[in-house]
Amino acid sequence: MLNFSVDKDFKVWHDRAVFHFLTTSTDQDKYRISVLKHLDLDGFLILSTFALSGPDECSSLPVARYDISSLINIFGNEFRVLFSEERIHTTPWGSSQPFTAAVFQRIH
Repeated sequence: MLNFSVDKDFKVWHDRAVFHFLTTSTDQDKYRISVLKHLDLDGFLILSTFALSGPDECSSLPVARYDISSLINIFGNEFRVLFSEERIHTTPWGSSQPFTAAVFQRIH
């Protein structure tokens, strides 16, 4: 996703657990740039990522954790928040993982 490039734009970008694997501000910014490059003006970014109280790693890989304020700090200048909540995801093996879910609309 850091070097994602196609010859089309999208109305909706849905990420259900990729962003939290980007643990450096450099990678997070590359991701944001990819979203901006391929998401239509007025398009929607749907993002679900580990909440602040979520795990430190997933599948033995380190992860970053977010609340809505930290996501706004990354995406906020070009997006407005339409919805956000913290929710509990139950894994297939029965454990609980806190997630922050958000819907943004691109405005610039």
